[in-house]
Amino acid sequence: MSSQVETSNPPGGSTPPRTRRLLVWLLAGAAAVVALFAVAAVVALRTVDLSGFTGVIRAAVQRGTGRALTVGKGPYARLSLSPSVVLEDVALSNTPWGSRKEMLHIKRVELRVRLLALLRGEILVDRLALVEPDLLLETDRGGEGNWVFVSASQADAGETANGDRPRLDRFGIRKVRVTDASLSYRDGCAGWRAGVVVPRLTLVSSRTVRGNFDLDGALTLGRATVSVSGAIGGPDAIVGSRPFPLKLALSTNGATANLEGAIQRVRDLVGVDLKLTLEAVDPPALAALLGTSLPRVTPFGIEGHLRDSGKKWTLDPVRVTAGKSSVSGGVGYEMGCPRSKISLDLRAPLVDLRELLGSGTRAETASKAPSPKRGKLFPVEPLPLAGLRAFDVTAGLRVNVMVLPSGTEIQALEARAALANGRLTVDPLALRLGGGRITGSLRLDAGRKPSFAANLTGKDVELRALLGMMGVRADVSGSPTDLTVALTGNGASLHDWMGSLGGKVRVVVGPGRIDGAILSLGADVLTEAFARVNPAQKTDQSTELRCAVINVPVEGGVVRLDRRVAAETSKVSIIVGGTANLGTEMVDVGFRSKATQGLGIGLANFAGAVRVHGPLTDPALGLDPEGTALAASTLHSAARTRGRSLIQGRIQDLLLAESPCKAALSEAPPPRRSLFDLFRRR
Repeated sequence: MSSQVETSNPPGGSTPPRTRRLLVWLLAGAAAVVALFAVAAVVALRTVDLSGFTGVIRAAVQRGTGRALTVGKGPYARLSLSPSVVLEDVALSNTPWGSRKEMLHIKRVELRVRLLALLRGEILVDRLALVEPDLLLETDRGGEGNWVFVSASQADAGETANGDRPRLDRFGIRKVRVTDASLSYRDGCAGWRAGVVVPRLTLVSSRTVRGNFDLDGALTLGRATVSVSGAIGGPDAIVGSRPFPLKLALSTNGATANLEGAIQRVRDLVGVDLKLTLEAVDPPALAALLGTSLPRVTPFGIEGHLRDSGKKWTLDPVRVTAGKSSVSGGVGYEMGCPRSKISLDLRAPLVDLRELLGSGTRAETASKAPSPKRGKLFPVEPLPLAGLRAFDVTAGLRVNVMVLPSGTEIQALEARAALANGRLTVDPLALRLGGGRITGSLRLDAGRKPSFAANLTGKDVELRALLGMMGVRADVSGSPTDLTVALTGNGASLHDWMGSLGGKVRVVVGPGRIDGAILSLGADVLTEAFARVNPAQKTDQSTELRCAVINVPVEGGVVRLDRRVAAETSKVSIIVGGTANLGTEMVDVGFRSKATQGLGIGLANFAGAVRVHGPLTDPALGLDPEGTALAASTLHSAARTRGRSLIQGRIQDLLLAESPCKAALSEAPPPRRSLFDLFRRR
């Protein structure tokens, strides 16, 4: 017992010599191992021919793409426990017809390799960093893309002859990190460009699917930053022959999207087969981020199947849903020169614009007059017609029911459009409205001298529905309406079109009833003008409309209303005369009325007159129920306009006619009358 105590080390005492020697040997061994590895790393990096490994990479790229890979500086090594190989100014050559020499340029490439694998002659990359890669995708004038590489069979034949076949089984990557990348697309025919910036992107070898990568990053579209996550194929799917899988989720402020499917040959963008979905929960916010604008529309979703067939891409089927509305069909895009081609074939059981635009009260506000404006009503800026010269389009649209913001329903809407070489034709255009049918056509030439021609024909359309389609609220029953519109115009701006407008407008309204005390015509001054020449309208709860006619010619932007506009109710006849000059944007129109039966005490022989004149943006209203001021203004106006005044004997003729509506429909010139007849009491 005492001997054991004597031979044991006292607490806090020194370590025995044997133990100290053991610790020294352990530390020395560990240091030797570290030194051995360090020496091995130095020897490996000093003795291994790095240029030989870059030669393997060059050969692999040459085999997979048929393009040359060049390195401006490097490779050189950065020594550490995980040695790195650095290359600078790495470039992949473009096609001979490309707009620049390099299809891809990378400022710096850094590979962190595994030391032991390097000693075995393998390149196993723990981390690949790509700094500022710049990729350009472009097409030539024939629509051929620079991403279409030499076929694998051609590359294989060339490499076999040279005996320089790369060993992809000796190459592997665990992680890829991309910073400050840019991707741009250039149409070699039209010349337009589009691009996206990728601030960051990380790819990590998948733990679930061998050879694939898990992806996480962000890209920039306009002012929008889009987060991206998902999974894609690896190097063997890019260079080899197996399909390139793709599963991505994208999200930004206001929208999310998903892509899932595969590309048979990703190096050539051939065999694309992807399903896509988009959910726009806040469309205006999304549009603002993309640098454009949208009205406050309801959230919408898109589902589609994207495929390619040579130079043609199709999104078929595609379905767009928003609230109760839905549109489905197919969309095609074919690259070509001088113009690419777009095809659309869309069908919709219901399109509710009232819901889409959130316009539950829009029907009420549409009837209010716009606030007075300054400047031009019709913009003088050139119309945005350049886009019509960039593509050729064929389109078909069928809508069972379309609900307008006013609540008016359009049924059986059908239209076919063709755009070729900047010339747009919509023919036929057909729809059912208010129990009647409207057909027509439209032609628009976006060439050096833009022009248009529009034709519409309607039969038995209820007046209420017709006004509702124009955004005017009116409580009208009956009143079947026939219409014929044939107008042409030309010029670079809407102002030019209005100033050159020519043709004819003919509207014939049958018997009906207007409910309410006031008929709103969409402008306060017109509503007030009709109210002043029809005093019964202010007191009666409804008005019996017998007929109304608009039968006006248009020439050089001037709409002539003399002897061409009339209305008859059960109590008054109303005649409208004068001119509206759409080029100068000035109006000088007179409203004259005469009682057809007693309106009450003192109104049995009522005759009223109203004049609306001034700029279209802010016309003035002048009143004289007795008509004396009207006669006085006629003398001055007739002398000034050489007999073409808005208040002439022809208006009196209409008021005295058995039916002002029939007289307004007549194409015969008005009979000659004496100037004194203008002042004769009728």
